[in-house]
Amino acid sequence: MHPRLHAIFGLFLILGCQESSFLPGIGTENKESESQSLGNGSLDQADIDQDVTASVPVPITGSYLSSNMIRTVDAGVNSEAELKVTLNLQADAEPGFLEGLEWSIEPSATQNANLELTPDPDDLASRRILASQGTLDQLIQALNGMTIRIANGDVELIKQQTPIIWRHYRFFVDSISGVRTSSVYEIRFIVDGVVRENSMISNTEGLIAGMEGQLSASYGDDLEKPPWQAFDNILDDSGWYVQDSDFDGQPPFDSLRSVWIGVDFGSQGLLVDGVVFRCSNDLNFSCDAVHMEYSSDGVTWLEIPGSRLSNIDATSEYTMTFANEAP
Repeated sequence: MHPRLHAIFGLFLILGCQESSFLPGIGTENKESESQSLGNGSLDQADIDQDVTASVPVPITGSYLSSNMIRTVDAGVNSEAELKVTLNLQADAEPGFLEGLEWSIEPSATQNANLELTPDPDDLASRRILASQGTLDQLIQALNGMTIRIANGDVELIKQQTPIIWRHYRFFVDSISGVRTSSVYEIRFIVDGVVRENSMISNTEGLIAGMEGQLSASYGDDLEKPPWQAFDNILDDSGWYVQDSDFDGQPPFDSLRSVWIGVDFGSQGLLVDGVVFRCSNDLNFSCDAVHMEYSSDGVTWLEIPGSRLSNIDATSEYTMTFANEAP
């Protein structure tokens, strides 16, 4: 038997699992993805005998790791960003399984930020990663580009990048097409490569991209068309109104103050890959330039890379995709 298989079966005995769900991609039914599932060749297909049918019985769910931004401090080159990375375990996982795991970070070769890995005081299945010594944008890039490695002794269980999950998102209208009340018909988020539908019936009731969330806006609750009507999945109504009084009276009709509609996904957050939106069917009632921002706390905001768009044609639906990994 190959030496690596000895290590794997040794892990089986240590955990004492007689029946368990398995880490995907290790059995013979999905040989093509075996190396990728455990990470960077930790168990290469060439090392596996063709008649081996056993899998590694570790109680980890298919989503592996999730990374939630919990704190950001914007202080120029002395900014800080704190990330919580969680190992997603099955409900029946043995408590002792976590005690033998070793966590480590592999920074991206193109990033120079300082990354410090520490235990999470409230959760054995999580670690905190503090990024410092850079601007906030640089720290976010470093956290998106790093690789997390989790091992049990000599057996590497996981080695993967973990795009950051954010709690708050805002859609900004930066300019309008003319000096008239304009509108945003509908905003839909792209999650896991799929455009998700909404079903909001008020600012606090319904679903946004299939998730519970709450809406807010720079204004709008007292208008005929409040914020939630941009998330009601009715694509032919007039959506959320944008008041022309908040924009310059001369072309290019730029905003005089921040005009936005925001989503709070709560503590679970959401990893958004992009957004699909439509402003209006009427050129005289359209937004002309937009961008998006995200935040961990609703206080410190960062522009999402790839989210700025201008010269919008009001008769078209637009799709913007975001860079969730460092270049």
